[in-house]
Amino acid sequence: MIRKIPIKTLLIAGLLMSGLIPTLVTSFVSYDTTRKEMKDQVFRQLESVRNIKKEQIINFFNERIANISAFSENPAVIKAFEEFEYVFEQGGGRFKGYSNEKFVAPQSYRIIHDRYFPFFKNLMSHYGYYDLFLLDLSYGYTLFTVRKEADFGIRMSEISSSLRDVWVTAVREKRMSLSDTRSYTPSNNIPAQFLAAPILENDEVRGVIAVQISIDSIDNIMKERSGMWMTGETYLVGQDKKMRSDSYLDSLNHSVLASFRGTVEENGVDTDASREALQGIEDKKIIVDYRGKSVLSAYTPIVIKDVKWALIAEVDEQEVNKQIALALNSKIIILTGLSVLVLLLLALTISTFINKGIRNILLQLERMIDDILQGKLHARVNPSSVGVDFQRVMARTNELLDAFVKQMEERRKLEEQIQGSQRLEAIGTLAGGIAHDFNNILTSMHAYALVIKESVQKNSVAEENICELILSIRRASELVEQILTFSRQVKTEDIFIDISEEIRDSIKLFKAALPRNILVESRLSSEQLLIKANPSQIRQVIMNLYTNAYQAMQRNGGTLTISTDKVTLEDEVVSSLKKGIYCRIRVKDTGHGMDRKIQDRIFEPFFTTKPVGEGTGMGLSVVYGIVRRCGGAIEVESLSGKGACFDVYFPLAQKADFKKRKQDQEISFIKGKGHILFVDDDAQICDSQKKALELLGYTVTALQDSRTAEEVFAKNPSQFDVLILDLNMPHLNGFELAERIFKVRANIPVILTTGFAELIDPQKIEALGFHSLLLKPYRINDISPLVAEILKSDTEN
Repeated sequence: MIRKIPIKTLLIAGLLMSGLIPTLVTSFVSYDTTRKEMKDQVFRQLESVRNIKKEQIINFFNERIANISAFSENPAVIKAFEEFEYVFEQGGGRFKGYSNEKFVAPQSYRIIHDRYFPFFKNLMSHYGYYDLFLLDLSYGYTLFTVRKEADFGIRMSEISSSLRDVWVTAVREKRMSLSDTRSYTPSNNIPAQFLAAPILENDEVRGVIAVQISIDSIDNIMKERSGMWMTGETYLVGQDKKMRSDSYLDSLNHSVLASFRGTVEENGVDTDASREALQGIEDKKIIVDYRGKSVLSAYTPIVIKDVKWALIAEVDEQEVNKQIALALNSKIIILTGLSVLVLLLLALTISTFINKGIRNILLQLERMIDDILQGKLHARVNPSSVGVDFQRVMARTNELLDAFVKQMEERRKLEEQIQGSQRLEAIGTLAGGIAHDFNNILTSMHAYALVIKESVQKNSVAEENICELILSIRRASELVEQILTFSRQVKTEDIFIDISEEIRDSIKLFKAALPRNILVESRLSSEQLLIKANPSQIRQVIMNLYTNAYQAMQRNGGTLTISTDKVTLEDEVVSSLKKGIYCRIRVKDTGHGMDRKIQDRIFEPFFTTKPVGEGTGMGLSVVYGIVRRCGGAIEVESLSGKGACFDVYFPLAQKADFKKRKQDQEISFIKGKGHILFVDDDAQICDSQKKALELLGYTVTALQDSRTAEEVFAKNPSQFDVLILDLNMPHLNGFELAERIFKVRANIPVILTTGFAELIDPQKIEALGFHSLLLKPYRINDISPLVAEILKSDTEN
């Protein structure tokens, strides 16, 4: 039978079969590998889109937070609030809003309203808010809104809403607050989200400025579809499983409005992705979405202040499989057909050609993926080097990578800014930790010095030297306080400052950081120039002016001249200042200078001439705000290419007040009799304070272990008259030890000491009934009056 078949036919059949089998096997392997790789590629694409959207949402809210923070400190906003508050109180409640900026109000209110309305409307429009509010401190009256909806002029404290929640937080906690999205009755019950900040004056809350964040702004971010498939979408879900952005695929039933008006089952999202993201999990997997369809899902949590959302990026698995099938199936059919036709002539050539073509595709994909995983983001595939069926996939892959690289660059710039902020925070934390250790050392040094002082001969050289040592310790304490102020761990109040002395110290610090091509000349007044201000804010003013001058001379070098003097001003000599005696600080540089247009805007928030990433535009704006708060003024003279001169004026304080403050700081002791239990884990503090207090006549039991102190006290509670406890101790801290002691003897007076101001819990101190609180480094003349007062009170009772 076989012999009857021509050899040519058998050869062709044999070659065809031998070539067709490996071709089919190769096609199957290539199909499976490429299918998995393409699905993984879709997941990576979804993750990229998810991460980009997350950064965009976080950036959106960070910008709004920064904006409202600036609004709350803006002098124009503060002034407008004060005027609105006054005319509102005079209006007797005759206020009502009708939307579309129409409202009813007394004529006196309309005059103020028409003056400030363009300003606030411009802020609202420029930053894309839905509405802007000014609320009073006591009852949350909406003194002003831009849109004039039904919430204008009402008492917000009586309405349960997210606007009321952020108002309460801003008033009670003196901090910025962001609400989650909730239905808002005054705006026709549409979902609304609010951001509020306290309007502060002299660290006291005067009122609240709030904005209603536009849902459309968030929607616009989520609806941008670069890199998405036909059935791809990204959306936000809140902790209540309701939408925070409109669905692209089901905008009728799964919009924000429909979600809040309907139920979670019908209009919300309760899927594996939303539940895990709200639990803080970031992942990707194939799940069943809110439409009941199988989707590829990449999800992540978003946390902004107290608000937590889930961000989900999804695409239908059916579409992905269809696209893969379209790309791969057509290729397999073509390859198989070509194999059969060509193998009839030359099976080996056909198989080699097919294998080469498929291998080229796989090698390009694998090489590109390997390069991307190694960080070579410039890697691209060559669409013209593959078959026509794969060229579209390769081209779209290149487009996806281009979009990914662009977003990675934006992310890198953002990370550099965040790292810069983190470095500054780390420096502050390190400085604060060192300062706390110095507090303990200085407390011991001061006590030892006083003990020595009492043991040397009066009016001797030794006593004089000890007094100088005590003065040096006090100056070291002030330096530690400056370090803690830098690290934001203590609050400072307005005190009397010798401005020449302050500048002299700041020059030493700043001069060490300057390059050699910049010279510093100081012409400080020999006369004492006293001003009353917050020391940390004055240092901020000085360092900002130094930095501004340094940056103007950074490239070509020059001379920085700092001078101080006393000046007498007549009316209108300096704008906004009354006639009188002032302290003038002059900071002059020989840098590139400024033209008139720039000078007119340098004190505006966020205005800067520096390239993106090199300046915030807030330095001189902060300087202006601090100077104005102190009752002063700042003027600038400059010409392009001729340098700049900044003159800062502060009202001069009276010397008598300064002397009185110095006299109040003179060392004074009050001796007495009584038994003191002193507990501190630092051995030197225990020893030094024991000796100093015993020198004053007291009996002192000093212990380093809080557990031992509890046992000693429990054995004989009536033995001790006063307890002095350190807050931060191992085993039992000051609060815990005090609670246990109060159970044994409830009325024992306790003085709490600490070098960690940030650990102080005022509510707990008040609840436990501590007599006093001392911050390290403290002196013995700080303790002795407190102990004497306690013992005197006990004697009288």
